[in-house]
Amino acid sequence: MNPPLRDCQTKALEIASELPRFGFFFDTGTGKTRTACAIIAHDLWAGGGNWLVVTPRSVIPGWLEECRRWMIPGWSPTPTLLTRRGLVCQGWGGKKETLIREMNAAETTVTICNPESLKRLGNKKFHGLVVDESAIMQNEKAQITRALIKLALWADRVYLLSGNPSPNGPLYLWSQAHVLGAFSGKWWSWANLWGYQDKFRKWTLRKGNDEKILEMMRPNCWYLDKADVLDLPPVSVVKREFVPSAGGDTWQALVEAVRAEGLGCVMRWRTEASGFYYLTEKDANGKTKRVGTHVGHTDRLDALRQLLTELVGRKIVIWFQFSESERQIKDLLAEMVLPFTDDPEWFKGSLFDVLLAHPRSIGKGTDGLQHLAQDMIFFEISYSYDEYYQCLSRLHRSGQERPVAVYMLIASGSVDEEALKAIENKEDLADRLRRALGRTA
Repeated sequence: MNPPLRDCQTKALEIASELPRFGFFFDTGTGKTRTACAIIAHDLWAGGGNWLVVTPRSVIPGWLEECRRWMIPGWSPTPTLLTRRGLVCQGWGGKKETLIREMNAAETTVTICNPESLKRLGNKKFHGLVVDESAIMQNEKAQITRALIKLALWADRVYLLSGNPSPNGPLYLWSQAHVLGAFSGKWWSWANLWGYQDKFRKWTLRKGNDEKILEMMRPNCWYLDKADVLDLPPVSVVKREFVPSAGGDTWQALVEAVRAEGLGCVMRWRTEASGFYYLTEKDANGKTKRVGTHVGHTDRLDALRQLLTELVGRKIVIWFQFSESERQIKDLLAEMVLPFTDDPEWFKGSLFDVLLAHPRSIGKGTDGLQHLAQDMIFFEISYSYDEYYQCLSRLHRSGQERPVAVYMLIASGSVDEEALKAIENKEDLADRLRRALGRTA
C-alpha cells in the first residue's frame, strides 16, 4: 500500500495531472517530497518516462526514504517507484565517472542528484523534472540556473518545489516564471519590465510591481501555508541579548595587526560579536590557508551557559555556524556534563540531551525531532531566512504537540542585529507570497 495523502496533496496531484508545468511552494512540514513522489508515481503508472529530481545534497536521504515507500503494482522483482527492472535507485552526487556512465546507460526510473552535479549529466534528456528548493534558480548567470532551465525546456513535465521560492523578492522569480511558462523572455526583459538599476548597478523593483508579478504567477503556482494544513501549537521567539566585552583583540587592533603582518582575515562576524576570528596566509602555490583561530572573548558562550542552566532537564537542539563555535560548544557541554551528539538518529534515543547541528544539515535524519524536543537555540544567526525557517520547521511540524520555543543569542550593537532584521524582512516577503499565491486546499 502506498503512503496516504492529505487533502492538499491529493489536490496537488489533481493539478499536476492537468498541468505539465507547475510550482508547488509549500511550507516546510506540509509534505512537498511526498507530493512530488505521488506526482511521479502517477505519471509512471500512466506510462511516463524517466524522471530527474534535483535536490540539495543534505535532502537526498529524505528523498530516497520517501521514494521507497511508493509501490508500483505488478512490477517485480523490486516493485518500488525507484526501480523498473530491479535496479537500485541512482541517488548520487560524487565524482566517480564510472557511476555516472552506468547511471546514464541504465533504465533507471528516477535519478536523484544535487545541483552541483548537473554538469555531469551531459546532454541527457528526461521526461520529467522536479527541482526541489527551486529558489536556487535566482542568479541568471549561474551555471546551475542555466543547466536547470535547459533541462526544464527539454522536459515534458516540470514541477518546482520550495518553501520560499524567492527570499530576495519577486524580481528574482524570473527563472521560475520562465520554466513554468508564465513569462517568455530573457532576464533583462524581465528586469526592465518590472524594475530599474541604480547607480550601483543594483536592481530594484518598481513600486506596485510585486503584486503584478505574483498575480501573473498565480495560475502556475500554489503557495500552501502550514497553518492551512496542520493544527500546531504556537512558536515563541525569545531574544537573549548579551553585551560583548572588549577582552582580547579589538576590531581596530586586529585590522592593524593584519596590515602590519601582511596576513588576511577570514570573518563573517565582527570579532566583537563572535569572540573569535581566523587569520590566513597564502602558501607557495598562492592558495589561501588558515594559520590559526584567535579567541577574543567568550561572552556568547557564557550566554549559552546561562540559558542551558535554565533549560536543564529538557532535550534541546543547538544550531551553530562555524567549526570554532562547534568546538567551543562541545567543550562547554562536556564541562556541564550534558550528554550531546551531532547525529540526529542517536539523539532520537534516550541517552542524549543536546543535538548539535549546522543549518545546512537539516535534511538528513532530522524528521522525528518534533516528537522529542520543543526548544532550539541559535548560537549564531545567519542572514538566510531559508536556513532559519528550515531549522524552525525541524520542531514545528506535523507531530509536534507542545509549544516550540526559539532562543536567539544576540550580541548587542553587532551584526547579529542586522542579520535578525534581514530575516524579519524576508519573512514579510514570504507572507506576501502566501497571500498572493494561496488557494483553497
